[in-house]
Amino acid sequence: MRPLYFLSLVLLVHMLWPGSAQSGTLRIALVEHSQVRSDTIFLSDLLPQNAPEALRDAASKISLGAAPQNGTSREISQASILATLAASGFSPSSFLIPEKLTVERASHQVTREEVYAAIQQALAKNDVSGLPPFQLADLSFDAAVFVPDGRPELEVTQMAFDEFIGRARFRLWTRSAPEVHPFFATARGGLGAADVSSFYAAPRKPAFPAASRESQVAQAYLVETNRVARLHLHSPNANLLLEVKTLQRGRLGDVIRVRLPNNGKTLLATVVGSESLDASF
Repeated sequence: MRPLYFLSLVLLVHMLWPGSAQSGTLRIALVEHSQVRSDTIFLSDLLPQNAPEALRDAASKISLGAAPQNGTSREISQASILATLAASGFSPSSFLIPEKLTVERASHQVTREEVYAAIQQALAKNDVSGLPPFQLADLSFDAAVFVPDGRPELEVTQMAFDEFIGRARFRLWTRSAPEVHPFFATARGGLGAADVSSFYAAPRKPAFPAASRESQVAQAYLVETNRVARLHLHSPNANLLLEVKTLQRGRLGDVIRVRLPNNGKTLLATVVGSESLDASF
C-alpha cells in the first residue's frame, strides 16, 4: 500500500469516525486478544469491532503470518507489527499497539456427546451383531481434541473390540477439518466376559465397509520396516511428538512394534497415516 493511499484513508477515517483523533493524529488501538478462523492472521483481525469498513478492508490485505493451530494461540510482538506496518505503507504512529498481542484459533473441544452421536450413527448404518450396547457415560477418549468452530462432522473410520479387557475402541476423524489428527474413543462400560463371548461367536459383517475416504487406503501399507516415522505419544496430561524406528510394516489401523531411538526401548503403536503412528501411555 502506497503512503499516498494511506494518507487518503486516514482522512476518510477522520470523517467516518468522529472523536478518534488525538492531537491531529489518528490513534487506533489494536485489540490485545483476538480470534481468527482462517489459516492466516491479517491486520484486520486485530482491529476493534467499531473500526471503519474502509480501514478494515485495507487492513485485510496485510498479512501478519500463519494462524495458530486449533486449540492453541500465538503471540505477536509489538516490534513485529511495527515492521509489518512500515513495510506495507501504513503509518505505525497511527496505531496504539500493545507490547504483546495474543491471537487464538477459533475452535472448540470435541465433546463426548458429539463423539457418542457419531458412533451411534455409524453403528446404525453398519451391522455389528453382538456388540453390547453402551451409554454416553461409558465413553471416553485419551486426549483433548480441538476442531474449528461449527459442526465437526465426525466420522468413525475403524472399530476394534478387545476380548481380554472387554472394551470397544473407535477411531474417528473430522471431515470438516482433515488436518486434525484422527483420535480414538473407548467404550468401557457394560462389556463383560459373557458379552465378549457372544460378540465373537455371533456371525457379523465387517464393522465398517469401504464407505469413507480413509477406507480406500486401508489395504495399502502406510509404514514400512526399518523406516523413521512420526509417533504421537500421549496421555490425559501430556502430548509428545517423537521420531521412532519402525520394526514392522503396517496398514491403516495395524498395531506394530517401534523402537525409541534415544534409549532403544520398544513399544506398540497404531498406524494412523503415512509414516504416522499413535500410542498412549
